[in-house]
Amino acid sequence: MRQCLEELAGEGKIDLTRFAMLTPMEVADLCGVDESIAENAIRKARQLAGYSPVKVVKRGEKGDVIKTGIAEFDEKTPWGGLQRGKIHLFAGKYGTGKSIMAKQISASALASGYKPVYYIDTETLTTR
Repeated sequence: MRQCLEELAGEGKIDLTRFAMLTPMEVADLCGVDESIAENAIRKARQLAGYSPVKVVKRGEKGDVIKTGIAEFDEKTPWGGLQRGKIHLFAGKYGTGKSIMAKQISASALASGYKPVYYIDTETLTTR
């Protein structure tokens, strides 16, 4: 894992902040390791980058829910929206509205008083 990260950093492809925002699946693919190893590496990177840990909420547990502003979406999620403090990934084909949906949800969360809100475009690894 360390060798993989050193190579990526040396090539200028990734820094600590960018690495901390990746998913375990992305790190596993990049470095050819098991997702559990990738998850531990990401957790350590987030600590080093100064990100505060979030409470893990298990499926079915009640947590602080953010309404997305998209009624049909909220109705179909197990919690009636998105859980605060969790990272949510939207996947789909190009042009299907993933970015617009993420921006709408971010705006709705901000309007409801949730701060900070992050929108991360993982296709280019930039934070917006």
